[in-house]
Amino acid sequence: MREDTIQQRYSNNVIKKLIEECRFEGSYDEWKAARSFVGKAIHKKGTLIDLGCANGFFLRCLQDWQPYDLDVYGIDNREEAISEARNLFPDKTNHFQIISGADIYLLYEDYDEQLLPSKYDFVYRNYWRNELNSEENLKEEINKLLPLVRDDGRLILGIYAGSDIKIESHPHMMRWVENMKKAAGRVDGEAYAETGGSLWIMWIDVVATPQSTSKTTHKSDPIWGNFSSKTDPV
Repeated sequence: MREDTIQQRYSNNVIKKLIEECRFEGSYDEWKAARSFVGKAIHKKGTLIDLGCANGFFLRCLQDWQPYDLDVYGIDNREEAISEARNLFPDKTNHFQIISGADIYLLYEDYDEQLLPSKYDFVYRNYWRNELNSEENLKEEINKLLPLVRDDGRLILGIYAGSDIKIESHPHMMRWVENMKKAAGRVDGEAYAETGGSLWIMWIDVVATPQSTSKTTHKSDPIWGNFSSKTDPV
C-alpha cells in the first residue's frame, strides 16, 4: 500500500467539499473506509478509466489506496464535474472529457475523432441503485463496456446502494448483486466495503483469444454486442 497523501495535499475544507460532491456524507476516514476496498480489484500498474468520474476525487484517492501506478482517465456528463476533475489533475486535463454513457461509442477504436484512448487496463463503472432495471439491461451494459478493456485487463463493476443501506443485509440489493453476476456469466472476483457495506464490486478479467491478439473475450465467454446507457457520478 502506498502512503496516503490526500490529507497532506488538501485542506480539510477542500476534502469535505470534494467528498460531498461525490454524494458522500462523512469524514475523510469514513470515505476511505467505505471506498478504499475498490483497490482490491487493482492487481497491476496501468491505465484506468472511471465511467462517471464525478469530480475525480475518487480516482485521486484510488491512486494512493493501492500499491500500483495508475494513469487515470474519466468521463462524466456534467461540465462542472469534469472542470473539478481537471483541477485535481492539472497535468492531465486532457484525460477528462464531457461524455455521457449514451455516447460511449466515442471511445471505441473505430471512431474517427478520438478524445481519449480506446483501450484501458481497467474500466470502472459504478451503478446507482435506481439505474438497475433488469438482468438483460445489465448484460447489455457489460456488452458495451468490454470493448474498452485491453487484453489481460479488467472490467470492474459496482453497485452503490446509498450510505443508509448495507447491501449484504438488504434482500432487494442482493437480488441486483445476483442479477449482475448472472448477466456477466462469470465473475473473477468480488468485494464489499469493509465498513458501511453500501458499495459492492465485482470484476471480469479479459484475455486475448488464441486466434488473434486484437480480439478480446471474457475468459470462456463469447464476445457480446454493443448498446447504450447513461453515466452518473461515482
